Amino acid sequence: MTIMVAFLGNEGTSTITAVSGVVEAFSVGAPAIAGIRFKTTGLEESIQGNFVTGLTNWVNPSSSASNWEIRATLDSGNTPTTGSLGVWQNFSVDRVWTIEAAVNQIRSSTLTFEFRKVGGSSAEATVSGTVLTANAKDFFTP
Repeated sequence: MTIMVAFLGNEGTSTITAVSGVVEAFSVGAPAIAGIRFKTTGLEESIQGNFVTGLTNWVNPSSSASNWEIRATLDSGNTPTTGSLGVWQNFSVDRVWTIEAAVNQIRSSTLTFEFRKVGGSSAEATVSGTVLTANAKDFFTP
């Protein structure tokens, strides 16, 4: 997994500190799942199959997570398997986007995430270039 720091936005006393990067999952003989989760606790996590890795707090202080909304946009590639696109969502629950590949498939999504204060009219921070890639092979395919 490659992670790079993205644009940081600031609103009042809280700052968006989410990161952008590449989350790749590889599997042999079973579907592969790659994803990104923005938790209500303010933590950002990568998902690679059954492995979840905490990356950073997507907002500081993390206690201000409920003051924000998120919107995901598909920049290129496959539509994510889970997660809404093009709509603002609050953090009443964790927000998750995943891509799943069946055996002998490679699927990838490049996403942009925007953040705004609840009830705001426009994005106050943008995280571009998050790539989710799932690659599933069978036992006999090189």
